[in-house]
Amino acid sequence: MNEQLAIPIVSALLERNEDGVVALFLQTRWKPKTSPTHSGLLEIPAGGLRAYESVYDAITREVLEESGLTIMSFQQD
Repeated sequence: MNEQLAIPIVSALLERNEDGVVALFLQTRWKPKTSPTHSGLLEIPAGGLRAYESVYDAITREVLEESGLTIMSFQQD
């Protein structure tokens, strides 16, 4: 049996609360060569984990790579 392995991914919902107004961060996907069908759609920062990388390190890296934003803290509920 040729079983396919799952690829772990992280994604982030980034919110900003300014004077009681909450805003969610969305970005426009733009990968016309590798993903022409989905280019131009809205998305949240996401990506795959590297070997031995924690989910916190992975999402911090992905957010920085894709948006230029630096994560200052994590809220865990």
